[in-house]
Amino acid sequence: GMVEAQLANRAARIRVSKDLIGKDRATGLLNKVGLQRKTQDLIRHATQEEKPLAFGVIDIDKFKTINDTWGHHFGDIVIKRLCLCLAPHVKERDLLSRFGGEEFVIVFWDCDLATAWRRLDAMRQAFGAIAFQVAREETRRFSFSGGLAAFPDQRSENDLFLRADAMLYTAKETGRNRICPAP
Repeated sequence: GMVEAQLANRAARIRVSKDLIGKDRATGLLNKVGLQRKTQDLIRHATQEEKPLAFGVIDIDKFKTINDTWGHHFGDIVIKRLCLCLAPHVKERDLLSRFGGEEFVIVFWDCDLATAWRRLDAMRQAFGAIAFQVAREETRRFSFSGGLAAFPDQRSENDLFLRADAMLYTAKETGRNRICPAP
C-alpha cells in the first residue's frame, strides 16, 4: 500500500544519491569511494570466475605547471579531454575513475599485466597526440605517466593500489610519459 510505495521510493532515492556520492561531479566518472566499492566487487567476481585483473594508476605529468602557466580553467579542460580520450579504450566490465585532481584509475577486467600495459600505453599515446591550443598561435601537447599492478599477484584492492602507485612513482622518476612496469 501507501507506506510500501513511500519506502520503495525512498530506497530508490537513497540508491541514486549513493551513486552520486560515488561519482566525480566534474567528469561523471567514479570517484575514490565509488571505485573502492566497485573494485572490491570486481575482485570478488574475478576470484569466482578465475579471471586476472590489472589495476592502473595514471597521473598527468607536471600538472601543477599546467595550472600555474595557463590557469585552473585550462587545467580542467586538460582533465576533461583526458577523460574523453580514455573512455573509448575502456571495455564494458572495466572501471574508470577520477581518483584525485589529475590522477585516474583504470581497472582492466580479465586482463593480464602485458595486455594491460599495451592498452594503457595506447591511451598514453592517444592523449599525447592531442594538440591543446594555449594561445592564438601556440599549441602544446601533454603526457601522463602510469603504474600497473596485477590480480591475483596483489590480492586486495589496497595492495593493488599500493603496487600500482609505486610503479607510477617509478615511471615519474625514470623520465615520465611512460607506463611501468614495462613488459
